[in-house]
Amino acid sequence: MQTEWAEQIPHIKTTLRDLRALAKEEQVVGEKPKGKKSFQWRLHRNVSLDLVLTPTESMTLLAMLQHSERFGFKLVTKQLVTLRDYALGVITRNSKQDLIAQGRITSGTRFMTLLPGIYDPAHLDIIQAALLADHSLTMVYKPRDAEDAECTYLLKPLALSFQDSNIYLSAYVESEQWPSGEPAAGTSRGKYSSNGPGMTCVLMLHRVVSVSTSFFGHSRPKKLPVRFIRYPERSHDRPRPG
Repeated sequence: MQTEWAEQIPHIKTTLRDLRALAKEEQVVGEKPKGKKSFQWRLHRNVSLDLVLTPTESMTLLAMLQHSERFGFKLVTKQLVTLRDYALGVITRNSKQDLIAQGRITSGTRFMTLLPGIYDPAHLDIIQAALLADHSLTMVYKPRDAEDAECTYLLKPLALSFQDSNIYLSAYVESEQWPSGEPAAGTSRGKYSSNGPGMTCVLMLHRVVSVSTSFFGHSRPKKLPVRFIRYPERSHDRPRPG
């Protein structure tokens, strides 16, 4: 085994040639310590991972980093700070609105572990893309406390919140269509459903049946709420899967 291993060791000249080639590309740095005859080689300080994230992947990563910080995992290492700043840059460069400064990508928790709802990752990707491009959405949704009704909403997405193992979308409702049993005007709506046309609401991602980008013109609320996401406060308001 020792003979076989020794035969695989490259010649010193080959090693030096490769190190000089890497140094030329600024991948490594060769230094001769004071009083020493031999060079010491190390990775260049500016070497980083060759990583490319899409805008929607960057939005998810940013929410994950925010969520971990809430539990005490601060970004104290240079590598993670660089990764976070890279994700922020991708979002900023690819968004028609300043989603970060406006607090439209958020994470929150009541330090409670809830049963996560099962959602379609493709739905999240479509919603994130609509936020970046400032597009509207056509969504088929199953409101809470409305039996098995599936409603169709034309929405202006406002913000996403990753909280308590679930994902919430804050949106402005342009229009809605109920198959039957539409709530009477002025009556209270169930939580996590539309509050009616011309109103903002909070929807749960795992209750989305289907969603697609809508290119129809949309109205804008005259004044967006200071906080986009309405969080549950009591135990019976906890998200339920399905």
